[in-house]
Amino acid sequence: MSTSSEKKSVVINPTLRLKITAIWNRKGIGAQTLTLESDSAANFEMAKFLLAATLDDDAPVEPGPELAQRLVQLGMLTPEDEEPGPIGYDFGWPQNQDLIPAPNVLNFDATVAPESLVVNPNAHVQHGAGSIPEELRGRVEQASFIGDDDTVLWIVDPGTQVAAPYRVPEKTAETLEALRGKSVPEGDLADLVPSRANTILRSEILRRAHVVVPSDWSESRGKAWEARVRDCRASLERDEFVVIRDLLNPIQLQLMRRYYRAASLAGAFMLDDGQVAKRSWCHNEDVARFVHSQLVDLLNRIVPQPIKASYCYLGLYEPGAVLARHTDRAQCVWNLSVPFDADPETDADTAWPIYLEVRGEARPVRLGIGDGVLYRGTDLPHWRDAQPDGHRTTVCFFHFVDETFEGALT
Repeated sequence: MSTSSEKKSVVINPTLRLKITAIWNRKGIGAQTLTLESDSAANFEMAKFLLAATLDDDAPVEPGPELAQRLVQLGMLTPEDEEPGPIGYDFGWPQNQDLIPAPNVLNFDATVAPESLVVNPNAHVQHGAGSIPEELRGRVEQASFIGDDDTVLWIVDPGTQVAAPYRVPEKTAETLEALRGKSVPEGDLADLVPSRANTILRSEILRRAHVVVPSDWSESRGKAWEARVRDCRASLERDEFVVIRDLLNPIQLQLMRRYYRAASLAGAFMLDDGQVAKRSWCHNEDVARFVHSQLVDLLNRIVPQPIKASYCYLGLYEPGAVLARHTDRAQCVWNLSVPFDADPETDADTAWPIYLEVRGEARPVRLGIGDGVLYRGTDLPHWRDAQPDGHRTTVCFFHFVDETFEGALT
C-alpha cells in the first residue's frame, strides 16, 4: 500500500502492528479487558465492529452471527435488561454486623448501663423525599436517593454535624420520634428497630449508630470535637496536612461498603480514567455527593479561609494500581481523601498509604476506613505506590475550593 505527499511517496511501515484494548464491565463479574491484535481476520472484524459501535452510539448493532455469538459470550453484547449500570442505594436498617469497619466493631462505651441511655435528641424523621424536617432544611437536600415512599431516620452527629440516613418502618419512626431524649427500658432497647439480628447485636448496632446515647452525649460529643478541631487546625498549620479519624459513623460506612461493592459488580463504575490503569471510577456519584455536602461545615472549622464543595471522585483501585506523583487542578485547592472500603480489611496501621510531599519530604499517610486526610491538592504533590496483590481499595476524593471561587465546579 502506498500513498503520496507533495514531496515523495510513503509506504506503511512493515513493522507496524495494531493493538486495541477493550475495557468493559460485566454485570455480576466486574471489569473485563481484552487486547486485540491485527494478526487474524476474526480479531480484525471484532475490532472494526467495536470501533464503529463505540464511536457512534446510533450505529446499528448488526455483527455477523459468529461475531455476535463471541461478543455475547464475552459480555460485550448484552440484553437490554441486563445492561451494567447504576443501582439504587439501599440504606435500610442493617440486619447484621458484616462490613462494619473493624476498629469500630464495638463503637460504644460498654460501661454505660442501658438504663442510662436515651433516644438521641438529634434524631429526626422524614416521611418521603419532599418532607425534610425543619431542623434539617438546607442541610440534607442533596440526599437524592430518598424515595417518595421512604421513611427516614436521620441521626445528626453533634460533633461533626454529619447527618446519616437510615430507612426504617413507619411505626418505628413514630416510636423513636416520641421517645427523643427519653430513656428506654432495658427490655425494650433491642426492639426499637426491627432486625433479624440477635438481641445483643441489635442493641450494639443501635449504640454504634447513635440511635441511643448517654444522656449527656450531645454536650460531651460536641466538646470532644471542639478539642479535635483545635488540634486539627494546629496540625494543618504545622504540617500542611491533617489526618482526621472517624469522620463517618461505622453503621453508615457499613451500608456504603455494601452498596459500593454491589455497584461495582453491577457495572456502575466507569473504566479507565486515563490517569490510573487499574482504577474504575464514578464522578459526583449520588451517595458520595451527599456525604460531600455533609463535610463542608466541619472542614470550614479547620481550614483558614471559608470553602465550598466543588466535586467528588470515587475510585476503586485494583491490585497493582499505581497513582503517579502529581498535583491537582484549580477545582481541587483542598482535597479530603477518605477510604470507603478495603478488601481485605485494613486499618490505620496496615492500610495502603498515600504519600504527600511536604517541604521536599515524602510523608506516608495510612487511613482506616472512614478516616480522612486533608491537604492542598494544588500545592502538595501526592501519589500512591503499587497496591499490594490481592487488595482492592475504594477511596473517595472530596474536593473543595475557596468560597469566592467562580470557575466550574466539576
